[in-house]
Amino acid sequence: MSSVIKTTFKIESWNEETYSQAKDGPAVFRASVSQTYSGDLAAKSKIEYLMTTFADETSTFIGIEEVLGELEGKSGSFLLEHDGTHRDGVAKSDFVIIPHSGSGELAGIRGKGSYEATHETAELTLEYDFEET
Repeated sequence: MSSVIKTTFKIESWNEETYSQAKDGPAVFRASVSQTYSGDLAAKSKIEYLMTTFADETSTFIGIEEVLGELEGKSGSFLLEHDGTHRDGVAKSDFVIIPHSGSGELAGIRGKGSYEATHETAELTLEYDFEET
């Protein structure tokens, strides 16, 4: 049976640099990000994003996030694979828990979710369960 949680997060650091620049196309940027979660997911995370911004000021990004902490009282870690956009001041991402990435009491975790973040608020929804052993 799946569990669904909603939690908030805060970006603690954001370090961005140009990854590549096509002569006549948009640049690709790399961002190293750290953040903290509070609520049913009490954790710290590190993310590596690759992103690009277009002439209309919209962006698209992909990323891998390592989450370490407690999920509803179970401690361990897992990885998320992100696919998102940034438009009109709102970042949105859909993600999946990367299979076989759970450790500790979170071994066997699987699931998916999404987040929506502005400069003022950041909320993540996660639906998860565990592989049967």
